[in-house]
Amino acid sequence: GVLEPLKYLTQLPVHEFEADYEAHLPESLTGAEFLALCPEGHGDEVTRVDRQARYAVRAPTAHPVREHLRVRSFAQALNAERDGSDEQLEVLGELMFQSHASYGACGLGAGGTDRLVELVKREAAAGCGLFGAKITGGGSGGTVCVLGRSGAAAEAALT
Repeated sequence: GVLEPLKYLTQLPVHEFEADYEAHLPESLTGAEFLALCPEGHGDEVTRVDRQARYAVRAPTAHPVREHLRVRSFAQALNAERDGSDEQLEVLGELMFQSHASYGACGLGAGGTDRLVELVKREAAAGCGLFGAKITGGGSGGTVCVLGRSGAAAEAALT
């Protein structure tokens, strides 16, 4: 049969993206290279392609494919039966750290939010009741979501 074209990158399974597409994507392209490949442009009337600028390609393409799986995994882990151990929170936290790193690899984010996530990562390794953190919201920074247990150790780590 004929395959239907994808409407969204998130419809592409991670294993298929990695096996069939990722290695064929350039790390980056200049605006001039992009316009040579796509003379009609990108379809956005508001923004312009700067022929001199270098644009990341591989990381921003991989991010939504992998992020979709992370979000689905996060929801599944969040809804799993809880046994009181930290294992579930550690899995959720790891997914948050992965998400933050992937977003940053796209050239997005902000130094302040990166610093906050790194501080939480350090405290998580120390076992103080914090498990994960990631940038959240829209538009390159400003809000960090932190996953942790309530309690004196976690509260102290945040101050």
